[in-house]
Amino acid sequence: MMKNKKISIVVGVVILISLIGGILLWKSKFVPNVVVFTDKTEYKEGEKITLSITNNLKEPIFLPGCNHYIIEKKDKDGWKESSPYIKRCAWEGFAFKIDVSKTEVFNLFALEPGFYRAKLSYSIGCEEGKPLSKARCKSSNTVYSNEFTIKETTKTPSDWKTYRNKEYGFKFKYPPEFEIISSFEPLHSFLKERLVFIQQTKSFPDYNLSITYVLGITKSKEDKQPAKCFVSPRDKTLLTEKVNINGVVFYHATDGGVAAGTQYFSEIYRTIYRQECLEVALIVKSSSDWIVEGVEQLNKKEKEKGLDILHQILSTFRFLEEEERIMEKKIKTYQSPDSFLIAKVIPGKKNRLGNGWESIIEIWTNDGKLLQKKNYTSEDGDHGLVIAQAAWTPDSQFFIYSAYSSGGHQPWFSRVYVYSRSCDKIYNFKEVTGFTVARDEFTVATPDIVAFTVYTSPGMGPTATKSFKLSDVINTLK
Repeated sequence: MMKNKKISIVVGVVILISLIGGILLWKSKFVPNVVVFTDKTEYKEGEKITLSITNNLKEPIFLPGCNHYIIEKKDKDGWKESSPYIKRCAWEGFAFKIDVSKTEVFNLFALEPGFYRAKLSYSIGCEEGKPLSKARCKSSNTVYSNEFTIKETTKTPSDWKTYRNKEYGFKFKYPPEFEIISSFEPLHSFLKERLVFIQQTKSFPDYNLSITYVLGITKSKEDKQPAKCFVSPRDKTLLTEKVNINGVVFYHATDGGVAAGTQYFSEIYRTIYRQECLEVALIVKSSSDWIVEGVEQLNKKEKEKGLDILHQILSTFRFLEEEERIMEKKIKTYQSPDSFLIAKVIPGKKNRLGNGWESIIEIWTNDGKLLQKKNYTSEDGDHGLVIAQAAWTPDSQFFIYSAYSSGGHQPWFSRVYVYSRSCDKIYNFKEVTGFTVARDEFTVATPDIVAFTVYTSPGMGPTATKSFKLSDVINTLK
């Protein structure tokens, strides 16, 4: 009897070991090592997309420090990197680590209609705390997410109202249930000037729940540190998520909290407009004693519905200058004050954002001789320059022009160039002066003085207006 019992135990152990081994073998063969997937396969234009990356390996994986993943879009020629959704970084950054059995979640915003997938290149066996290029990784691999579709959104309902701010130059549409209010405080202290706030409040007496949806637009007032516009309110890091709203690049972040029975969630969208920081904030505030059964579930459902409406309102936001400006492909000419030279700003390729033309600069004599030519266009319409302002100095010796990235990259500084007549050469202003220009706007004065807003210290600290005598600057190079 005892012998039979021992045999049964042995057989049971063997079966258990076989089952465990079979499961491990099945997992090793059929469970992907690294999985990339989205929360849905079909989205509306402008809807938030949640991208998850799960590490099923027995060791950590390491992603590139700058672009953890790449978004690809499918066209008639196949899959191509979608450059508006690729971060541009000054350096590659430290490798991003995902531990064993861990899942990291990322959010994507404002993809235009089309077919997409995410491409993930990861490495294993890397030294931690280093960029991938210096981490001595043992091997690398590439995987892809499921394909997903962005559907074009439906037209704005006919009963929506239009808010128009002629003084600052923007407009948007909103549902009749929303009202313009005057008592809501801006989220961030440095954005001191309120432009408009609209809100809708919904009450659910059975749950003792009140939810308020708010869209607020504020701007800085003569702020001396434009770089603050691109700093996250949550952790003070630089904002990197970009959103294209009707041809204008906004930088995006989220925030939230709880205080005295009130939960709040906000999404902020910031851009530089008219040399000031403009913020559009979407806010959901929920107030309750949170003790009624089902109130949390109801709040979650209504919050999502409210955010959908706020995103629809945001999708109608337009700057009037962008809407009313006729995007004609016209050559702009700038004749020197002595009439001997002509500078031309020639529109090359329309940028991917659709709000400007990448530029070509040419300097000619008045009898038709080409002296200099600089081409600032790019193949993808995303990595060139758009000329913002151009002018000759009163003595006709220098032609100055400022420009911004056609893809909206690094909007906190301006690219400035100077053509010297005596040297017959175009110089990079930053390289010859050592100063980083913060804004595109500049002024010129007799005989060859140009004044810019520049950063007064390395990085993106305080700014000040500084004048430069260009002949002195160029003479130091001779």
